[in-house]
Amino acid sequence: MDHEIEIETPPDERPTLARTFEAVDIATDGRNVEMLCAPFDTPTTVVDPPPFGDGRAYQEEFARGAFTGATRAPNRVLLEFEHFHPGLSGILGHADELVEREDALYGRFRVAEHPDGDKALALIDAGVLTAASVFFEPMKSARMASGLMRRLRVKLDRVALCRVGAYPEAKVLAVRSAPEIVIPSLSFDPELASKLEAQGIAVPATLRSDDQ
Repeated sequence: MDHEIEIETPPDERPTLARTFEAVDIATDGRNVEMLCAPFDTPTTVVDPPPFGDGRAYQEEFARGAFTGATRAPNRVLLEFEHFHPGLSGILGHADELVEREDALYGRFRVAEHPDGDKALALIDAGVLTAASVFFEPMKSARMASGLMRRLRVKLDRVALCRVGAYPEAKVLAVRSAPEIVIPSLSFDPELASKLEAQGIAVPATLRSDDQ
């Protein structure tokens, strides 16, 4: 793919940008969360507000190979809840493995044995946390003649589990342990709803079973 301008961003000028990807849930029991973190070659419209950008929308995509640095040291990439909790309070765990395949960056994350981690796993199983946000610093990019910004190399800082996203390709694939138990529906059953509410988690009416 021909490009118009290649951009190297100096370390002291790199902003931390967030991109959120929509997800489709397939969840099982366990503490290892597997997810598609970011699709490759999938243009989308993004906006970087000041001071990171000029507030104007543009097209962006990730190239295969953009996350190579993170795949070599996955344990440095944290797993968080959404992106509204600074400090340790929002950290759920860390990556055990990050792999670039033909279509996307995939990750396996270990959720810490902690009440916050337990809540996050329950919300994944319930179909509430269905999206992934990646937080990265752009290192090398190419602005194409069409205006598309193609990210060639980035520094991945963390990944967050979220409720909404922008890309239909990105998804939480599974929460795994042995044995594997597949949850076939997004609806809550009464027993699960009661357990979540006992932990102080509000259950949306739209996700309750019809017979509740």
